[in-house]
Amino acid sequence: MSAALMLTSCSQEPEPIAGGQVHERADSMDVVEITFDFPNITQQAMTRGTLEAANMTDLWLFDFVGGSLVQTKHQQATDEGFGTVSVTADTGTHTFCFVASRGSDATVTDGEITWGKPSDTFWRSVTMAVTPKTGTAQLVELQRVATRLRISVTDEVPTTLSKLVVNADTWYCGLDAMTGEPTAANERTATINVPSSYAGTTGQLTASIFGLCSDDYTTGVTVTALDGSNETIASVALADVPMQKNVTTQYSGPLFSRQQIFSLTAADSWGEDVVMTW
Repeated sequence: MSAALMLTSCSQEPEPIAGGQVHERADSMDVVEITFDFPNITQQAMTRGTLEAANMTDLWLFDFVGGSLVQTKHQQATDEGFGTVSVTADTGTHTFCFVASRGSDATVTDGEITWGKPSDTFWRSVTMAVTPKTGTAQLVELQRVATRLRISVTDEVPTTLSKLVVNADTWYCGLDAMTGEPTAANERTATINVPSSYAGTTGQLTASIFGLCSDDYTTGVTVTALDGSNETIASVALADVPMQKNVTTQYSGPLFSRQQIFSLTAADSWGEDVVMTW
């Protein structure tokens, strides 16, 4: 997922850049206008490497100077010009951090994004010296910081199934925009409504949940099937599920036809007799 980073200097005449565009100069010798272009986040990608990079719904730019956040830009897919962000930056060293995501219910606080429902997410930071003479174009490649757990049910789906509930003991739903590290680690419960059209099918029911990830970690996961009255039909517990950034962890198996097998023995040795008289 690449982005063309283009800067225009206030000390020189505007020059055409890729695509024949011209960016106006800034009004002050101490301020530079910077435009970041992310064409791939709105186009349907055709290669496997960028397939999941398409259809992002939100794009953030965070501008840090000396470790302090000085400005934030946020775009949504419904905004005009989504995928091109322009900022006015003072001269000096800046760290520009970019986050593109499909997550929902996002809250931004002091350079940290927390999603109510995380989804596929990409991040990258670029540190550069912004000067009045800066006028070069650069490419910025965003990298996936999301992980995905995919559950596939291989046996026949009963007509009573209404929901699948996936509960993870440890799940990251936030991201530090400056470092790209995951935040907001908590237990997470995701409820997935199952359309009635899946009833009677075999090997077609699949559910996925996304989270944020940096270093590899493991978590316990429980998958529970509920009927329309939220009563448990079946469940399975998975221990030490490995999660990794930019990797899908897939689990599959029967859920409804699983039978508990008991091995039975009889303790047929009598204990010591109790002898009484009457």
